[in-house]
Amino acid sequence: MTWCIAIAPCIIIYYYNNHCSQYELITVSTSPITCLVDSRILFFDTGINPGSGMMVIHKKIILCIQVLLFFLILVQGVVALETYGFVTKWGSQGSGNGEFEFPAGVAVDSVGNVYVADSDNNRIQKFSSDGSTLLAKWGSQGTGDGQLWTPWGIAIDSAGNVFVSEINNYRIQKFTSDGTTLLAKWGSHGSGDSQFHYPMGVSVDSAGNVYVADVWNYRIQKFTSDGTTLLAKWGSQGTGDGQFDGPAGVAVDSAGNVYVADTTNSRIQKFTSDGTTLLAKWGSHGTGDGEFRWPFDVAVDSVGNVYVADTSNSRIQKFTSDGSTLLAKWGSQGTGDGEFDNPTGIDVDLAGNVYVSDSRNNRIQKFAPISAPSNIPEFPSIFLPATMIIGFLGAVLLIQRTREK
Repeated sequence: MTWCIAIAPCIIIYYYNNHCSQYELITVSTSPITCLVDSRILFFDTGINPGSGMMVIHKKIILCIQVLLFFLILVQGVVALETYGFVTKWGSQGSGNGEFEFPAGVAVDSVGNVYVADSDNNRIQKFSSDGSTLLAKWGSQGTGDGQLWTPWGIAIDSAGNVFVSEINNYRIQKFTSDGTTLLAKWGSHGSGDSQFHYPMGVSVDSAGNVYVADVWNYRIQKFTSDGTTLLAKWGSQGTGDGQFDGPAGVAVDSAGNVYVADTTNSRIQKFTSDGTTLLAKWGSHGTGDGEFRWPFDVAVDSVGNVYVADTSNSRIQKFTSDGSTLLAKWGSQGTGDGEFDNPTGIDVDLAGNVYVSDSRNNRIQKFAPISAPSNIPEFPSIFLPATMIIGFLGAVLLIQRTREK
C-alpha cells in the first residue's frame, strides 16, 4: 500500500478504500512529499511546482501528473447545499378547529407535538406532529388569566410547559401542556425591568430559564421559569455589536448560547447566556445567500445548526452555529407546497424536521432533510487498488501500485 503527502497550498488528499470502494479524504498538509512504500519511508522535496522535481520511487509505483486546474477548482471549491423536502401542511383561514388567522409562532415539544400561536384568533392550538389531530386548544381575547391578546411567540420547556408572549397584553403566560392550568404570568407595559413593549419571541433553555425578545425596548430579557426574577438583560437601539433594531426572535442552544433575530437590522447575533459577550453575527439586508429581509424568527437544532425565518424573502436559511457557512435554503413567494407568504415562526424537532408558520397563507408547513451532501467529490473506480488522488493547485497526482508481472 502506498501513502503520500505532498506540499502545496490547499492540498486535498483522497485515498481509495478497497473495502468500501470509495475515495476518502485523508488530510490537508503543507509538508514536503513523503511516501511510505512497502513499509519503507522515502523523502522527496519537489517544491511548490508539482512538476519541478524528479520522482523515482519504486518499480511498483507509477507516477502520473494530470493538469486539471479548472476541474479541481470547481469540484473542490463548490459546497453543495443540503436539501429539504416538503412533508405535510395543515390549516386554512378561519376560526374553526385547525384553522388559523395569522399563525405567528410555532413550537415543538420533545415528543413531536406542535403548538401554534394563532394570533388573530387569540388562542393556542396543539396538534400531533403531522397536524392530523387537534390535541388541545385554549384562549380567547381578553386581559384575564388564560385569555390572550395577539399571542405571538411560543416555547416549550423540557417538562412540556408552554410559554406564550402576548404583544398587546405586554406579558408572558406559562401553561401546562394542554392549557388547562395557568402556572405563572408576568409583565406589564413599560421600559423598566420585567416590563415589555411588544414582547414577541420567547425561548426556554435546558434549565428552564426564559428569554424574551422585547422588540421596541430593543433588548433581550432573561427570567427564571416563573418570571419572578430577572436574571439578565441586554441591548439598546442601534446597529453596533450587541445593539438591536426591532429584535423579534430569540432561540437558545443546548450550551445556553442565545441567538437573536435582529429583525430591522437584517442580521443574527449570537451571545453567551447572559448577553455579556457577542460570539458571532452575520447577515445584511438583501436577497443573496446569507442575506436577510426582516428575519422574524430563529431556531436551533440539537447539534447547533441555526435556522432563520427570512420573512420578507419568503424562505428559510440554515447555517452553522457561527453563521459562517450556509447549509441549506428553500422557499419562494407563493401558496404552493414549499412556498411561503410571510413566514414568521420556525422550530425544529429532535429528528431534524422543520416546522414553519406560514402566516399569511394561514397554515403550518413541515419539512424534512432528504440529503446531506459531502464536499468531497466521488471519483469513478477506474484505478488499481490502493490508489491515492492528491489535488493541489488544480493538478491530480495519481500514485498506484502495479501488479506483479
